[in-house]
Amino acid sequence: MICIKGREEIIDGEIIDNRRRDNRRRDNRLIDNRLIDMMKNNEQKPDFLFEKVNYKTLLIGIAVIVVGFILMSGGGSDNPKVWNDDVFNFRRIRIAPTVVLIGFGITIFSIFKKSKSE
Repeated sequence: MICIKGREEIIDGEIIDNRRRDNRRRDNRLIDNRLIDMMKNNEQKPDFLFEKVNYKTLLIGIAVIVVGFILMSGGGSDNPKVWNDDVFNFRRIRIAPTVVLIGFGITIFSIFKKSKSE
């Protein structure tokens, strides 16, 4: 409900004089202009969490982890009554876990690596 009395307006039970109303309108226009500028800037350059180098390093780390798990696989036996010593060979016990840990290290490095622009 709007009721005008002299230089004052009553809007929803609040008395607002013309100067306060004009200041609010001016502030709203400034905020709108800032939002429009921000939207224009965001349209030109998307804001990613990491840079391109970080994403490449992250994918390399994930690929190394996958290779480590592939190295770990196998060594089982088709017959459950027959024991196969390939389960405990050097590749599955030493190399594969080391490759997986190296992959995790590469992944953590890619997350913590700072960009040059900051």
